[in-house]
Order: sequence, then structure tokens, then C-alpha cells
Amino acid sequence: MTDYAHGIGHPDDLALRQRLLPLLETANDPRRQRYLELLAVINAWPPPDDPAPAFTWFTQALRTRPRSASDAAAPGRT
Repeated sequence: MTDYAHGIGHPDDLALRQRLLPLLETANDPRRQRYLELLAVINAWPPPDDPAPAFTWFTQALRTRPRSASDAAAPGRT
């Protein structure tokens, strides 16, 4: 999470994680994956990989362990 925050120029804090969570939940909508699968069929592309397991893991991780002030004091922890 720290590397991602640094990459987009934001601090790795609770506000970033709270903004990221709804975006990941929206991207994890199964209709999105089905839409991409249908696009692949129509355009004769190879079927896309399903990112749902990664999105699910990431959203669960953000809900389970939001960054707190005590985390900021512990170097190397994300």
C-alpha cells in the first residue's frame, strides 16, 4: 500500500484507503467481468483473466486492517 500511495503522490493514510475501497468494490462487480468476456467473444480476443480474486482479497484486507496512526509509527508495515 505504501508503494501505491507513493506512486500516486498521496500519503498512505486512512483517507486514501477509504477512497480506494469503493473503487475496488465497483471494479469487482461480476457484470464488469462478464462484459469483458463478451467483448472478447465479439472481437475474437482471448478470454480475459478474472481479477475478482485479487479485488476480493484487496477489499477484505482494506476492511480488516485500515491504516491507523499507530501503523504510521511502525516502519516497514503496510
